[in-house]
Amino acid sequence: MDDVKVVKNAFGCTVNDVLVGITSAALSRYLNRRYGEMDGAKNLPPNIRLRTTMLVNIRKNSVIHVSILMKGHGGARWGNRIGYTILRIPIAMFEDPVDYIRKGMEVTKRKKNSLEAIFTYASGVLIVKLLGIKIATALCHRMLSNTTVSFSNIAGPVEEIGFYDHPLVYIAPSVYGHPQAVTLHFQSYMNKIKLVLAVDELTVPDPKRLVDDFVASLKLIKDATVKNSS
Repeated sequence: MDDVKVVKNAFGCTVNDVLVGITSAALSRYLNRRYGEMDGAKNLPPNIRLRTTMLVNIRKNSVIHVSILMKGHGGARWGNRIGYTILRIPIAMFEDPVDYIRKGMEVTKRKKNSLEAIFTYASGVLIVKLLGIKIATALCHRMLSNTTVSFSNIAGPVEEIGFYDHPLVYIAPSVYGHPQAVTLHFQSYMNKIKLVLAVDELTVPDPKRLVDDFVASLKLIKDATVKNSS
């Protein structure tokens, strides 16, 4: 989280903007390798359209205080309040790594100014109530089938929590049964971020290399940010 905040503070953006930029850089590196050896050449074909379902927490306060929830104070409620937006992740090989952050901020800015996440959440609740869970599931599956990546960045508890007096070291959420080839969960917990990656191995046969691309992209972007700020 500290590395992400260095970039966040330098650009005056959000953690989500930084993670979108890192995702753009990592997927670009991975696809560039798949289209040819990483010999410094730019092997990506032009105008790759990589559509992503981005889950959005529509709660007014995204910070989770488990102690408050357990006591029932502050009007906090259990359960999910999550909408989604359709985002086109930029896929390109930029000379300057921080260009991925700039592009990430550019594509997310329009979504922040729209009501897409609120609409998808409200319409989902309405469809379930009027038509039932089967119809809602079929509609949701059809929409997800037209996207390649699922992206989630949901803030976790800010204090240490435990289960029957056993402290949790980290939280690693994931899902299965959905039609997307790549699922990314960025999960924060106690000022740390874990990346949980789930893939269709027919599409991404070497997921560990993709994880390495995320690590390398964060380092390159952070180093370039520090260098430009000095």
